Amino acid sequence: MKKALFFISLSAAILSCSKNNKELSDLTQEVVAQKSIASMKQSYGFLSAAEKSSLWQTKLNAVLDNDNQKLTYRQREIVAEIKGMLEKYSMEDLIANSQIGENFLNQHLSEYAQHFTTKQLYLLIENPYYVKNFSIFNADAYLAVLKSGDEYQLGVAAPSVSDCSCYYNISCGLIGGYCDWKAGCIQVAECGLFGTSNCKGKCD
Repeated sequence: MKKALFFISLSAAILSCSKNNKELSDLTQEVVAQKSIASMKQSYGFLSAAEKSSLWQTKLNAVLDNDNQKLTYRQREIVAEIKGMLEKYSMEDLIANSQIGENFLNQHLSEYAQHFTTKQLYLLIENPYYVKNFSIFNADAYLAVLKSGDEYQLGVAAPSVSDCSCYYNISCGLIGGYCDWKAGCIQVAECGLFGTSNCKGKCD
C-alpha cells in the first residue's frame, strides 16, 4: 500500500513539477514535466545551450544539497566533478565538440560505477529529469514512472539496456558491452554527458 501511494505521489510530482521549478525557464519546466523518457528527450533538444546549462546546474546543486547527509565523501566529489565540467567548459563547447564529454566518461565512468548505480549515473550524467526536492537516491522510482510513460505512449515495452537507443547509453559502457553502430543501428545524438554525445548503437 505504501509503495502504491509513493508511486501515485511521484506521478503527481512529475505532472506538477513545472510549478516547483520557478528558477528555470518556462520551456525548461515543460521539458522536465514530460511523462516519459522519449518525450523528455525529444523536447530537451529544443532548449538553448544556456537553458540546458541552467537545468543541469540546478539539478546537480539539488543533489549536493538534498542528499548531503546521505552521500559519501567520494559520491559528493563525483557530483562536484560532473558539475565542474560545466564550469570548465561552456555548454556550447560541449555541444560543439562531443569528444570532450566522451573523453570525460571514458576516463571516469567505470570508477563512478563503483559508487553509484547505473540508474543513478544515468540521471546524474545523461537524463535531464528533475523535480523539486530531487534526490539521486530515488532514481529507481523516477525511472520506473518515466518508463511506464514510454510503455503507455509506444504501446510496447520500454527500451531496455540492450536496445539500439541511447536511453541507457551510460549503462551500455558500464556493463562491459560495446556499441556497434554497424549492426543496423542509427546513431542518436543527445546522449552521454549532459546529452552532448552520440549513441554509437546497439549494446552487445
